[in-house]
Amino acid sequence: PNLVFVDNAAGIERIPLTAPHHHGDEPTDEALHTDEDLLDPHVWLSPNNGKIIANNILNALIEQEPGRAEEFQANYNYLIADINDLDNQIITILQDLDQRTFLVFHPAWGYFAEQYGLIQVPVEVGGQEPSPTDMVNLVNIAREEQIRVIFVQPSFSTANAIAIAKEIGAEVAVVDPLARDWLQNLKVVAEAFAEAANQ
Repeated sequence: PNLVFVDNAAGIERIPLTAPHHHGDEPTDEALHTDEDLLDPHVWLSPNNGKIIANNILNALIEQEPGRAEEFQANYNYLIADINDLDNQIITILQDLDQRTFLVFHPAWGYFAEQYGLIQVPVEVGGQEPSPTDMVNLVNIAREEQIRVIFVQPSFSTANAIAIAKEIGAEVAVVDPLARDWLQNLKVVAEAFAEAANQ
């Protein structure tokens, strides 16, 4: 009964989950099974949001143990310096990309894409498999944008991603939004996106 709950995402401006894009007048079946107002829960996947989360944790720890405030603040300062360094590295990795659109099975990278001027096109949204119409639209987008890599994550079925990849002659690459080393993972993901864009 005395357990304290802290909203680590407090202060983060939430964005809608990315819906599958389509071109022309062809409607997408996604409207039938996705709440357009659904907000993206993957708030931890950008350095800017990471700093907000870290600050929320700092304040919660100080409130619980004010006698250790100096220790908490010092650790927070080290972490923020690491995040700022990561941000600069990612900017450098992604700065010269001509291709800024990427195809991903599960739309976990919306905040990352927003921070670095990328465009995320998801295969599935809201846990729903794409319909045949959605699959055709995704293949068309991938061809128009000359996308050569589809990103998947370890915990999801990749059958539809593999089907699209075969159709457009692309590869399937794994990026993990739940990797244990958060700082290193975001750098690895940035490098993966850059490599895919340069294929």
